[in-house]
Amino acid sequence: GLQLDIVLDYESTVNIVMDAGIAKVGVKTVSVQGTLSLLFDPIVSSMPILGGLKIFFLNPPTVFLEFVGLAELVNYPFLQQKVQNAIKTALSDALVLPNVLAINWMPERFTR
Repeated sequence: GLQLDIVLDYESTVNIVMDAGIAKVGVKTVSVQGTLSLLFDPIVSSMPILGGLKIFFLNPPTVFLEFVGLAELVNYPFLQQKVQNAIKTALSDALVLPNVLAINWMPERFTR
């Protein structure tokens, strides 16, 4: 297969707000740092040439969210650490080796 390792250093201002009736909660900043791996496997001799894709991180990425509204309480260091740990656990359970997101472009063929 062919593996691409992408150094990800993404930061963006976003405007995600949910109105929960009596209060609004939301996120205004998202940042992600880590190495994202794309493994194209298998490589075959006919179209589409790449039979599938596996997406994963070798190590848990660093994710930071800045909250607004009632959720702004989470910006305090103690609560921020709790949220960071929850995000890290969720990402690790989904996308950190040995866990991968597998996409099969050739369903008629077995992809390792």
